Amino acid sequence: MATFEAPNYVIGNSSTITAQLSSVLTTLDQALQALQPAPNSTTVQFNDTLVLNDGSTVDTTNISPTELLITDGIYNGRINKDVMSFDNNVDGLAIYIEPTVPRIYLTDGTTTNTIDKNGYTTRNTSANLTHYLDFSDNSATGTGAIQKTTGIECNPSTKTITATTFSGNATTSTTASTSTNSNISLVSTGVYYPTFSTNTSGSQALLASAGLSFNATSSTLTTTNFSGNASTATTSTNATNVGITSDNTSGTYYLPFVKTSGTGNKPLFIDDGTTALTYNPSTATLNLNTTASSANASLTLTDTSTSTGMALKLVNYSSTDYIQFTPLTSNAVSLTFGGVVPTTPNNWTSITFISNGNHTFTSGGNNQSIIGLTGVQETLLTTQGTAIFSATTLTLVSTGSAPYPTSYANIITFSGSTVAQTITAITVPTNMPVNGMYYCYMTNSNTSAGAITVNATGLGTGIKTTYTSNVVIPISGFALATLTKVGSAVYIFSINLVA
Repeated sequence: MATFEAPNYVIGNSSTITAQLSSVLTTLDQALQALQPAPNSTTVQFNDTLVLNDGSTVDTTNISPTELLITDGIYNGRINKDVMSFDNNVDGLAIYIEPTVPRIYLTDGTTTNTIDKNGYTTRNTSANLTHYLDFSDNSATGTGAIQKTTGIECNPSTKTITATTFSGNATTSTTASTSTNSNISLVSTGVYYPTFSTNTSGSQALLASAGLSFNATSSTLTTTNFSGNASTATTSTNATNVGITSDNTSGTYYLPFVKTSGTGNKPLFIDDGTTALTYNPSTATLNLNTTASSANASLTLTDTSTSTGMALKLVNYSSTDYIQFTPLTSNAVSLTFGGVVPTTPNNWTSITFISNGNHTFTSGGNNQSIIGLTGVQETLLTTQGTAIFSATTLTLVSTGSAPYPTSYANIITFSGSTVAQTITAITVPTNMPVNGMYYCYMTNSNTSAGAITVNATGLGTGIKTTYTSNVVIPISGFALATLTKVGSAVYIFSINLVA
C-alpha cells in the first residue's frame, strides 16, 4: 500500500471551481506520483486500497488501466490519458481539461465556455444594459492580465460604445456622440451632398440624399423645394414673400409680369425690347418707349363688362385736379376735364389732336362740338337769360358762372304799362368776353298808349349804335337787338323791328 499527503479540498459552485482548480490538480498530481513505481516501493496493485494522510482512502478497484476516479460520492475527479475532469452530482458544475487539444471546458450544466490556445468562447447578447469592455495592459503577444474600467461602456441593445474621448481615424464610424471638433477641408470644385440626421438630439447616424446637393464651383445649394423664411436669399423659385428695398436713384427699370392669370407659383418676366414699359423712380415716370420700327406700341385699357366703374384718371396737385377717361357704357368713352383747372404754367395748357379725321365732343348723347380739317362746328347754349327793364334802363345778363359765353340769348317781355316807355341806357354784362355777341328778343305786350322807344344815342359809355334815329316798338310788336363787344370797353348796339 502506498501513501502520500494531500490537502483537503471541496469542489463547489461555479464561482469557486476555478479557484480550486490549482489545488485539485496538485492533489491529483500527487496521487499519480504515488501510483508510479518508485525506488524501493511496492507497486500499487488493483483491488488494493490507497490510504491518504488525512485518513481518506482511494479504492483502487475503480482504477482501470486507462482512468483514475477520485470521489466522495458527490464530488468527482477523473483522469485518464485524454482528459481530466471535475464535476459533482448536485448542480452540474464541471471542468474538463483536454491536454491533447489542448482546451478547457467550464460548464454549469446549461452554458459552456471553452478556453483553448487560440482564445475563449464568446456569447451574443442584445440586452439593454451597460457592459464593460475587457482589455490588456500589454500590447505585445504573450501573457497579460485582462482588465476593465467604467470609462469604456457598451450597450448591445443600442449598439453604442461610450467613452470620454476617441482618438484616431474613424473612417467607417457612423456615430460620434460626444465629438465637439472635427477637421474641415476647404474645397472649391465638385458636387457634394450635405449630411443630416433623423433626430435633433442624441447620437444619430449621418445621412445624405441625392435630392440635396452643393456645387462648390458655383456656390449653389440645389433641391426641389425650400420651406421657411429665406430672409437673405437672392434667388427663390416659389417664394410667398420677397424682401423690398427702397431705391430712388435715376435709371431705367423694367416692370415684372407673369404670362398667365390666376394664383400659384409662377415665373416672373420682363420686357427689355425696343418698346419696353419702364419706370424711373427718380422722376416717378412711367415710360412706354416707341421706336420707328415699332410705332404701334400702346397702353390699352379694356372693359369687357357693362360696368361704368373703370377709369383712367390723371391727377395733378390734388384730387380735384384731374384729366379722366371714363366709360359711359360698354361701348362709349368720355373724356372728362374735372375739378379746378391748374393755373401753374405748362400744366394742361393745351390739348393737341393729330389725326386726319374729325374730333367730336359729345354730351348727353348730342354732338356739341366737331373739330375738323375745314373748321369747327359748335352747338350753342340752349339756355337763355331774361333781360331786365327798370325805369329807363335795359340790363342784359350772362351765365351765372364762368366760362362766360361769347354768344348768349336774352329775352324780355314788356307788359302792364298803358303809357309810353323809353330805353335810354343799357347795362352790359360785367364778364362779357371780347368778341362776344349777346342778343335780346323783345316783345311789347303793353296796352293803350304803351309803345316802347329805344334811343339812338346816349345808351352808355362806350356803346355805339348802328342807327341814327330812335326806334319805336309798337304795342304787340317785336324787335331783335344785338350787343357786340369789339374791344375791352367798346360795344356796338343794333336793333331791328320784327314783322
